[in-house]
Amino acid sequence: AFLPPWLLEGAREKILAALGVPARREEVKSYLKSLTLHYDRITVASVLRDFSLLGKTLSQLAAAAGLEPEETMLRLLEVNDLKVAIFNEVISAGHLEELFRKEYCLVASDGVGYAGGLSAFPDLPHPRSYGAFPRAFELFVKEKNILSFPELIRKMTELPAAVLGLKDRGKIEKGFFADMVILNPETISSPADYENPQLGPGGVEWVLVNGRVSVSSASLISASRRSMTSKFQ
Repeated sequence: AFLPPWLLEGAREKILAALGVPARREEVKSYLKSLTLHYDRITVASVLRDFSLLGKTLSQLAAAAGLEPEETMLRLLEVNDLKVAIFNEVISAGHLEELFRKEYCLVASDGVGYAGGLSAFPDLPHPRSYGAFPRAFELFVKEKNILSFPELIRKMTELPAAVLGLKDRGKIEKGFFADMVILNPETISSPADYENPQLGPGGVEWVLVNGRVSVSSASLISASRRSMTSKFQ
């Protein structure tokens, strides 16, 4: 997404060929420099080759190679046939805090759900896959004191259900599907980060989905062992 629009108009082969032309390559690097990118906030999350690069920032890779970060980026793209994914931390904390205070703001995540270990997943998972919602409690309730626990819970449950038109979810109420999370407000936390993204959250004791226990004592429960009513009676 950082490459200039004129370069992205071609297919993969044309892009790689253009990068092999010195004059065009310099144009691309000049364009990248004009973007004032924060290379220390750009983390490699997925590559085609050399998984040892995962979790490292472009600043770190550039320093290790003794190259400019723009040249490092282009070489990384070339070696991996352009198949590189990154995490780019550029959201303003102040803007995020201001947005969270809005009545219409709800909490959601596009993190991936992983069952078990990461051996089958060479890519670097984003920490949000293991702790997006506990992190919201940790940051906006416990650390920043921007919202109360009930306010944030509503932004995670009742409000998203209403926006999506799910009329029997999002509340603990008779006739609603029995979705519940039992957590400890004192210990709720998300230790996952880019170096250890697979760390599970703290303080989440039980999770029920459709009345069936999915997490017990912070451990996943197999589907064959789950039992309970599907709705609140």
